[in-house]
Amino acid sequence: MLRVFLKKEVFKYITKIIEKKKLPYEEFFENMLEIFWLIEFVDKMFYSDVISMVKDEVNQIDSKDIDYVALAYKLNCPLWTNDKKLRKLKCIKVLSTEDLIGSEL
Repeated sequence: MLRVFLKKEVFKYITKIIEKKKLPYEEFFENMLEIFWLIEFVDKMFYSDVISMVKDEVNQIDSKDIDYVALAYKLNCPLWTNDKKLRKLKCIKVLSTEDLIGSEL
C-alpha cells in the first residue's frame, strides 16, 4: 500500500521534477527505479507509539503528513520535503532538497 502511495506521489510531480532538473524521461525513470530499490518501507506499528507526541503540532499544519513526521520523530532524523508548511515544525528537523544539495536548483 505504501509503495503504491509513494509511486503515485512521485508520478504526480514527474513533470515538475523533470523540468526543474532538465532530465530526459529515460534518465528520470532509471533514477526512480534505483531509488525505489533503496527505499525501506516501514510498517505503521513501528512508529505508532509516537504519533500522539507529534499529532497536535502536525495537525495545526497539515494532518495528512502525520505518518512522515511521526516516523522521522521515531528515527530521530530529519524529514526531507519541499513542503514549506512543514518547515514550521518544532518536533523534528525539516530539510529541503536545496538544503541537501546546495543552491543548484
